[in-house]
Amino acid sequence: MQFGSQTRENANLKKHLWNAALYGCAAWLAYGAIELTLSAGIQLFHNPEMVLLAWQWPLIAKVFLVYAVAGLVCGAAAGAVLAFAGFAKWPGDVEASACLTLLLAFVVNLALAWPLARSEQLALALAVLLALALVASLFSERLYKQMRGLTSPFAASLLVLSIPWISREALGVSYSAASKTGLALLAAFAIACAAHLKRRMQGSRTPTALSHAVAAAAVLLMFVTAAALRSRAPVFHAEAPKSPAATGKPNVVLVTMDTVRADHTSLYGYSRDTTPKLREFAAAATLYTYVAATSDYTFPTHASIFSGRYPDWQGVVWPDVLPGNITTLTELLRSNGYWTTECVANYAMLGPRAGFAKGFAITDWRRAVPLSTQGNAIADRRHPYYLREAAIRVLGSATNTDYFVRYTRTASDINQCAGAMLDEAAASRSSNFFLFVNYMDAHAAYIPDAPFDTLFPACGPPLRAASYRRIKDEVNSGKRMLESSEKERLISQYDGGIAEIDSAINGLLGKLRALGLFENTVVIITADHGEAFGERGLLEHKMNNLNQELIFVPLIVKYPAQHAARRSDQLVSQVDLMPTILDVARIPPPAPLEGRSLLAPAPSGARDVFAETAGLQSRRAILSGSLKLIASPNGAFELYNLASDPEEKQNLYSPANPEAVELRNKLEAWLAARPRGQAPATKLDPASVERLKSLGYVQ
Repeated sequence: MQFGSQTRENANLKKHLWNAALYGCAAWLAYGAIELTLSAGIQLFHNPEMVLLAWQWPLIAKVFLVYAVAGLVCGAAAGAVLAFAGFAKWPGDVEASACLTLLLAFVVNLALAWPLARSEQLALALAVLLALALVASLFSERLYKQMRGLTSPFAASLLVLSIPWISREALGVSYSAASKTGLALLAAFAIACAAHLKRRMQGSRTPTALSHAVAAAAVLLMFVTAAALRSRAPVFHAEAPKSPAATGKPNVVLVTMDTVRADHTSLYGYSRDTTPKLREFAAAATLYTYVAATSDYTFPTHASIFSGRYPDWQGVVWPDVLPGNITTLTELLRSNGYWTTECVANYAMLGPRAGFAKGFAITDWRRAVPLSTQGNAIADRRHPYYLREAAIRVLGSATNTDYFVRYTRTASDINQCAGAMLDEAAASRSSNFFLFVNYMDAHAAYIPDAPFDTLFPACGPPLRAASYRRIKDEVNSGKRMLESSEKERLISQYDGGIAEIDSAINGLLGKLRALGLFENTVVIITADHGEAFGERGLLEHKMNNLNQELIFVPLIVKYPAQHAARRSDQLVSQVDLMPTILDVARIPPPAPLEGRSLLAPAPSGARDVFAETAGLQSRRAILSGSLKLIASPNGAFELYNLASDPEEKQNLYSPANPEAVELRNKLEAWLAARPRGQAPATKLDPASVERLKSLGYVQ
């Protein structure tokens, strides 16, 4: 009899532990469904250009897998404690213990993230109080019955997340801190009342683990459906062109490779074959070997590409809004019958809020919903109250989690978008088209997709995004120099990103050929600026730097019906691209333009081109022949001969140097001749500032 009784007890214990594990799993999955709906849903609501992309769903699935395993383990552990301590006395105590594990994890996660914002401190206090109440309910049936509404993982999750979510994410900056706190506490009170009322309506019946899991799946299914429908029609359409369709003119495809320096492409003799497909393309195109960007970051350089003018000559000043009185390349093409479309990865600098949507019939500047804020040094942009951040850290011990912090579309995403636009252009055949494409896979924090992430191995594992942000801050603040091993690993990942762009451009060109559009299309492939990897103690770009690692960019042009390779060593500036495209399209350029058509005969003698950084303390540079003079706001000058010193290691400047005097005079004359009375800087709205922050342009 004793043996049979012992067997039944063991069987009951196993059943109890299994039931507790299932309750724990269901509770954690319920939390995950609530967390995803709140965190991603509010971003989709506030930002019409945000979508959940195909490559993000497997990442979300990995987080839910961590939650499921954590729930099973924690639930079983809580069930064991209940069984051996003799607390399993009334119905629902297993549900309460599963919810308790969730609250304890929330408390520990927030405590480890200290210091916390006020709303996070309130959420921590509420979670502690709720956890203590659940523990007390295990001793008292009366208290248990009063607490029954809060033993639901849905209610508990909403309660602890609602306060920081409402204060930090749902409400904008127009609300005061007191208003946010008051509304968040009011919402938490309403959630508690609703949960209590719902359980009273259910009577004494305790929901099963299966019912919680089904409810979590239902919440998740509704969110996935809404997100999928949102991603199907996010493209922004403008009015149809009012001018007649262009006929007998070439199509135009303009591609910018964000952050790609020329000397890291095999087109320009780099030791690694980062651009094999572009080398093949250059066999029937024109390669320009001496191309200068007009600035050291995305916005002013693209402004020059689309206006044919230098940044300071068009009123392009911080905060990066293209003046409304500037006539862009897109507007001119559209007014001459071109169907104008764009697909860009750099949403912060090239979206409508920066003024670049002018003239486009279709503009697609979608971006990925951020799934993590790990490694973010800016306190007001971290969300430590999400258990997802801890789950990602767990995943990071076994796999690369960098894609959780990627906010931009990949080259594959961009090609899918651009391909659809080309399909539409080929189907209509009613007019010529202009397609602008921007890739961002070589941009920091250097997260190329497979197989490009391991294409150029370095000594040691890749530097993860969180480590990169810390290194960047330390190097650029002057605290230390970039270590050689760090440089090697960063460059390895950067070069992989360039190779990924190279492959994507090859796919885009293949699409043009397959649709029969390639022959009558001028294809321009270039970059906006370069990138620094420890040169002059700097890392990345937009660091008030005009040295060659920042402004030496690639340029390949395939003119209509071109079939042979050509090479041009003439000095070229980004301001030349607009007049060149207008020349090919036989459209008169507006006056004045600082650029010149590359189809026109090269000027006799040395040509002068200019570059400048943004801000009140701008550096400016003049390039003339092989010489380059950089003027700093503190009155210092640098003179380099790029033919003999391409890395700019030997400063030849001397006030008595006649070449230096000549270049100084030319630079001063250029500055004196720039137009006055440019459009005043426009104050950016909070959403635009947040977009710039997400890409590291604003701290």
